Amino acid sequence: GDASDLTPYLLPGVVLSTFQFVAAAGLALAKRTATLAALASLAAALEIGLDLALVPHYGLPAAAVSGSLAQVFLLTSAWYASRATLPLRLDPTAARDAWRWLRAAR
Repeated sequence: GDASDLTPYLLPGVVLSTFQFVAAAGLALAKRTATLAALASLAAALEIGLDLALVPHYGLPAAAVSGSLAQVFLLTSAWYASRATLPLRLDPTAARDAWRWLRAAR
């Protein structure tokens, strides 16, 4: 296959990474950038660990999935750490629509 075969595995991580700055806004407002750096470092370590464990068995798709999972971790942990300063709520309807859009992209 070619690189386009990896798109379904890469797309969730790319989409989630675009929302990361919103999720981390509370950390920036509270001048807790060291926390954000620590979370990004943990996300990188998670991705490397997943790559080392999964890529030898499943190849490039596993690398793409591990990147997406690391973005899920970074987005949710940044949101959780930011909520004391800037509480953001997710509209379940919007989340459902985004999920449908992602599934249709496959």
